[in-house]
Amino acid sequence: MSHAKERFSFTKHLISATLLQGDLFPQHSRKFPDSALETTVDAYPMLDKARLKTELSLIFENEDFKGCSGALALFQVLMENNLQDTFAETASAACVTCDPGQKQAEIMAVPPTYVDLGKSARDVFTKGYGFGVIKLDLKTKSENGLEFTSTGSANTETSKVAGSLETKYKWAEHGLTFTEKWNTDNTLGTEITIEDQLAKGLKLTFDSSFSPNTGKKSGKVKTGYKCDHINLGCDVNYDINGTAIHGAAVVGYEGWLAGYQMTFEAGRNRITQSNFAVGFKTDEFQLHTNVNDGTEFGGSIYQKVNDQLETAVNLAWTAGNSNTRFGIAAKYQIDPDASFSAKVNNSSLVGLGYTQTLKPGIKLTLSALLDGKNINAGGHKLGLGLEFQA
Repeated sequence: MSHAKERFSFTKHLISATLLQGDLFPQHSRKFPDSALETTVDAYPMLDKARLKTELSLIFENEDFKGCSGALALFQVLMENNLQDTFAETASAACVTCDPGQKQAEIMAVPPTYVDLGKSARDVFTKGYGFGVIKLDLKTKSENGLEFTSTGSANTETSKVAGSLETKYKWAEHGLTFTEKWNTDNTLGTEITIEDQLAKGLKLTFDSSFSPNTGKKSGKVKTGYKCDHINLGCDVNYDINGTAIHGAAVVGYEGWLAGYQMTFEAGRNRITQSNFAVGFKTDEFQLHTNVNDGTEFGGSIYQKVNDQLETAVNLAWTAGNSNTRFGIAAKYQIDPDASFSAKVNNSSLVGLGYTQTLKPGIKLTLSALLDGKNINAGGHKLGLGLEFQA
C-alpha cells in the first residue's frame, strides 16, 4: 500500500511538471491544461488555483519563457528577471515540483554578477517603497511580441514630473533583443543584445545614447560570460569624458562567493575604483560583505524565515568616520495578493509599505517614511504607485 501511494504521488509530480515545460507552452496557450492544473493543486494544496491559472496563462503566451526546459529553468528565469513577486504562485509551483537538492545545486552552479551580490537583502530594503513620489507604470505586449513599458512619476516635494518610454523586441530563435528608450530629459537610447549565440553563456550588448538638446553622445559595449562557478563582466564606456573600462568577476563554490570589481579610466591612466566582496548564499540565508576603495565597508544578512516572512539587516561605515549606518527590514506576505514591508535605521527613519494586487495585472503600492525623532514636526513622506500589466 505504501509503495502504491508513493508511485501515485510520483505520477502526480510528473503531471505537474508538464505545466512548467517550455516546449509545451505553445500547446498550452491554445488549450489550457486544466486537468494538469487540477492534479497540481491536488498534489500541492498550498497553491492558489485561480492565481496560478492566471499567471500560467500569461507565461504560456510569452515568448521569453518558451526556452525553459522545466521547472528549475523557469524558476531561474523568474529570479533573474525579478519576476518572483509578479508570478509568485508560479515560482512556488516551480519550487515544489523540482528536486530541492538539484535546484539549490544548479542555481548555485552559476554565481550572480557582482552588482547582484547581496541583492536579496537590498530588495527587502528597497522594494515596495516609493517615498515622496506618485508613480504610474504601464507594461503591455503586442501580438508580435513587441513590449511597451511607460513610466511616469511626480515628486511631491519639487513637483517635478518625469517620464520614460521603452520598447523591446526579442528575436528568441536568434538570441537577439532590440531596445529603444526615450525619457522626458529628451535622451534617446538604443540597445542591441545578443546572448548564447557566439558561445553558450556569452552575452554581448551594444548601447548608445544621444541627447538632441545638448548634442551629447555616449556609447557602451558590454560583455558578460557565465558558466559553472564563474561570472565575468567587462564594459567599455565611450563619452565626452573619455573612455572607461569596467571589469568584474565573481567565483562561487558550494555556496561561497567572492568577487572583485574595478574601473580603469584611460584618460587618467589609472584605476579609479577597486571593490571586493565575499559572501555565502543558500535559498534561505545569505551573507554579504564588501569593501569599496579601501574606505567604505558594508555588510548585509538576508534570512527567509518561511514562505511568508523575509528579513534583512545591513551595516555600513566609512574609514575615518565614527558614524555607523545600521538598518533592519522585513517583508511579510499576507496572502498571495498582498504584502506588508517595514524598515528602520539608526537615524530613526521608519519606512512602511503595503502592496496589493487588485486584480491580475494591476498592482497598488502605498508607502510612508516617518521621522521617528520628530513625529509631531511633520515633514513625513508619502508615496503612491500603480502598475498595470497586460
